[in-house]
Amino acid sequence: TQPWAANNRGYNYTFWKCAATPHTNANKVLGYLDEETVEAGLPVLKEYRARALAVRVFGYMLLMERYSKAYLHGGKAEQGMPVYTEYKVNDPAPIASGEETYAFIKKDLNEAISLLKQSGVANDGYTIGDKVTNDIDMGVLQFLLASVSVWTGDYTTCISACQEILSRYPDFIPEEAYGVQKSRVKALAEGSEEAHAEDNAFTYIEKNPECILGWVDGNGAHTFQYSYFNVFSEGMGGVERNYMRMDDRLYKQIADNDLRKQLFTTEPIEYTYPKDGKTYTIPVYSNLKWAATICLGQTERNEKINTDFVSFRKSEVVLMLAESQASNGQEQAAKETLNTLLAARTKEGAQALTCDNYPSMQGKSVLEMIKLQWRIEMWGENGSDYFNSKRWNTPVDRNGSSVHWSVGKDLPVEYMTYQIPEEETNFNGYWNK
Repeated sequence: TQPWAANNRGYNYTFWKCAATPHTNANKVLGYLDEETVEAGLPVLKEYRARALAVRVFGYMLLMERYSKAYLHGGKAEQGMPVYTEYKVNDPAPIASGEETYAFIKKDLNEAISLLKQSGVANDGYTIGDKVTNDIDMGVLQFLLASVSVWTGDYTTCISACQEILSRYPDFIPEEAYGVQKSRVKALAEGSEEAHAEDNAFTYIEKNPECILGWVDGNGAHTFQYSYFNVFSEGMGGVERNYMRMDDRLYKQIADNDLRKQLFTTEPIEYTYPKDGKTYTIPVYSNLKWAATICLGQTERNEKINTDFVSFRKSEVVLMLAESQASNGQEQAAKETLNTLLAARTKEGAQALTCDNYPSMQGKSVLEMIKLQWRIEMWGENGSDYFNSKRWNTPVDRNGSSVHWSVGKDLPVEYMTYQIPEEETNFNGYWNK
């Protein structure tokens, strides 16, 4: 299949709709919360408008990241998106350039940040520690600003936004909550031990001090992250045996004293799934990052797959900051930033890992070190490998891997920019001009 093709309705158009829907719905709300109404009303209206603007921003960011060329590699001058600011039966809008579209996005974000500050929300707009983590607070706004800024090469703004976030999030995920270590797998397979989702920071937000934006499962919510990545689950990544495995070349670049190396199997596992009582072999390099034999709210192995979902977290902010510092000529500062992450990922009792002693990082430029740590730390999360490769103008090549599920399925940079779906070009003739 060609997921990027304009006529691919099941995949391409689905992505388009998922991205276009947020800003359409945001415009519905913003129609009631225009600038004049908000300025004349109660302070809480500023809070509401700020959050609606953030939703519109997020929708446009999703569209730009997938359907426009990387900003620093031709996308600035080429096509961006049609900009719609009202919910109505709109005439088709002309296609703004990448530069114009991102200027619109940044304008919305800066207004949202200003409004939230003015609204008088407690704790300067941060809701850290609040069990309701699916709200749009100042951390989310600053995260979006950092993401937009690193994408467009506005490194000064990215550095400022990241530093603001990190001043509010002092802690990293502790080792004991960072997935499930492979040393436990034999006991899990035998049934003499259980891995509870409540003990894993990637499946239970209350265990994740890094969470900036996430969704609490509640009762039975289904998240595909769990289904596709939990090798012990009853979904695609478990009993249906579409195991998500790390590229062995990347695995071998993880330092032995790096706790993240313990999150991938290195020998086959015979595991019996409770769904049908059948035993299947979980292959080597399968991930244990989202592992749980017992899901949230359950007391035994069963067909349930519910879990919390973490979307934005601190470690990504650290990586954006380090990358922006390095790209802005501040290489020593970038190394010091990256060292905070490496120290947090050092196995207990071992000498702290740093840019200067991490074995596979020797001889690399600072930017190359950061790119490697992006791949290791954010493995499997939110398509970061795909979007970073596009942002860096680097093709994805699995040909040298002996185990990855996509061996032989290269992804050239040209296919990372999806074609505008036919359903959109048929409606808006400006796409064809």
